Amino acid sequence: MSVFLGVIAIVICVIISIMLSQKYVIRRQYFEDFYFFNSRLKTEVAFSQRTILSLIEETDKERSLFFDVMKEHFCDSEKQIELKHLKKSEVDYLDSYLNTIGKSDKATQLKFLEKIELEIGGELKKAKEEEIKYKSLYVKLGFLIGIAILIILL
Repeated sequence: MSVFLGVIAIVICVIISIMLSQKYVIRRQYFEDFYFFNSRLKTEVAFSQRTILSLIEETDKERSLFFDVMKEHFCDSEKQIELKHLKKSEVDYLDSYLNTIGKSDKATQLKFLEKIELEIGGELKKAKEEEIKYKSLYVKLGFLIGIAILIILL
């Protein structure tokens, strides 16, 4: 009976650790969407010059957090989305980005978007590395805690 409870404890601990590590997956996905949107916006500014709202509606196919923030900023200013997985400096950076795009001439915007693309690319790379490192760490720690509970139960 105690072995059965120990195995259940291992499974529960691993599931909890996977749920706790999801913040790194969400963070990576957020920066991937940010990078994708910025690249699309740069192309739109350079060539077709469509509005930001039409670009958001076209690219918002899978309802990610980044596009929810974009819609909240440009369409629904009453709605507030919490960005718990981002640092305060990154949230401020995003606010600055959202308040800057679409407010200047074409050449200045292209320079700005190219600079942002490099910065977001660096953050995306860092987020991918953190996801790989910490996600496996969380799972291993959850497994070890489950084994410790199993040993205590035996």
